[in-house]
Amino acid sequence: MKFGIVTANITGAVRHDTMEGRDYLVAPMIMLVEGVHEGSGGKLYYPKEELAKTPAVWNHKPVVVYHPQFNGIPVSACDPDILTNRKVGVIMNTRFEDGKLKSEAWLEKDRMNKVDERIANAIETETMMELSTGLFSDNENMQGKWGEEDYDAIARNYRPDHLALLPDLKGACSIADGAGLIRVNEAKEKFIIDMEKLGDKERQYVLSGKANIVNRINTNIAALLDNEMSHSDLRSLLNSLLRMNNDKLWIDEVYDNYFIYEDDGQLYKQEYKVTDGSVSFVPTKEQVVRVVEYKIKANIFNEKRKGCTMKIKEIVDALIKNETTQWKEEDREALEVMDEAVLNKMIPIEKKEPEKKEPEKKEESVANTEAKKTEEKTEPEKKPTANMTAEEYISNVVPDELKGSLRNGLNSYNANKAKLVGIITANERNTFTKEQLEKKDLEELQALAALAVDTKKKQEDIQALNFSGQGDPVINGSKQKPLSVPVMNFDKKD
Repeated sequence: MKFGIVTANITGAVRHDTMEGRDYLVAPMIMLVEGVHEGSGGKLYYPKEELAKTPAVWNHKPVVVYHPQFNGIPVSACDPDILTNRKVGVIMNTRFEDGKLKSEAWLEKDRMNKVDERIANAIETETMMELSTGLFSDNENMQGKWGEEDYDAIARNYRPDHLALLPDLKGACSIADGAGLIRVNEAKEKFIIDMEKLGDKERQYVLSGKANIVNRINTNIAALLDNEMSHSDLRSLLNSLLRMNNDKLWIDEVYDNYFIYEDDGQLYKQEYKVTDGSVSFVPTKEQVVRVVEYKIKANIFNEKRKGCTMKIKEIVDALIKNETTQWKEEDREALEVMDEAVLNKMIPIEKKEPEKKEPEKKEESVANTEAKKTEEKTEPEKKPTANMTAEEYISNVVPDELKGSLRNGLNSYNANKAKLVGIITANERNTFTKEQLEKKDLEELQALAALAVDTKKKQEDIQALNFSGQGDPVINGSKQKPLSVPVMNFDKKD
């Protein structure tokens, strides 16, 4: 007969606090204890004297969900993309007590809900969760035994990188070893569940870990499933099924009838179905790519355009087709962001020649004669010509109140083109000359620039980490070693 034991710490452990003007939920945790822990670096012995050396260096390191990896290799969590997608808080108030590295996880509620709702649920219900440290260390190749456990090396000189929360995995230094999130004292209460007496959906619910959250006040699992399964429950069950044969997989997004997961740097779509509280996969698997779309934010001109009698596109078309202007198709983007009233004023007006009248034969006054001379000396008004440059057109044809607006639009358009030309010419595979690129329109330059950017990270820039918890082994033969921490000796005299 198999039994599942669910524990709960009834005393309140999570508190509210503020730092830098921001609200946090603060949860106590034990990150490491003295002993042998098998992580990505193998079976390593962590002596208490090393744990006690510099506990303060852990403070303000990121708390993330799962250890980050790139192509199966552990990497640092202190990367902008990883911090954006995985970070839920920071480590604070770290100290070494009773042979344990104790600390606090300062967690942001909005980040927990965005990254993984299971973290927020655990905090809200004060349920212990597995965790794992990500750190650099100097490993002394010395085999030995600590208690009844064998080890391959001794981990020394720790340089912390991050702390990983493991919603559905077991850490190397696990809850059973004395570590864990929301860990203060031994559990005050235990619930024992006969697994063989549970139905399939109840047993799956217990194995998912959600039973820990609710059984502190109610041990009737079947009654809990009478309610609709929450998004967090669903994600937890999907994770359990997905990682059953491969614990390296990572769920990226969950939707109504399918989810997206990552496997060795590739994204895949997997359909699923929920029947009576149980989750099963539909035999489909498709490789997918992430598509991001950016749209122009509505600006003040968009509000002014409402109710106008002539569409912006029609006015721009007219300006480009008009032979008396210098506007061309490549100027369309700069023109279409302008207000319709401004564009209307840019349309050339045909001036009619005044009818000639026979001059009256009379003596002109001295004043009229001087005025006539002044008019004759005044330079005649310039008209748009086919050879006129954009600047000449703005300076001589456009009304004064429109000159600044046109110049700003033209400058913005030219700056964008120059930036794109610089990106393309900087690429070593580019075969275009700068003069050839400057003749192309903005849309074609944007397409070429997108091809010129190489987003693939260089493998040699990746440093392997020693994850004191779940994670892939470091590639055999790696010669990369972290730099030693410098030591300042103030007693030494020159």
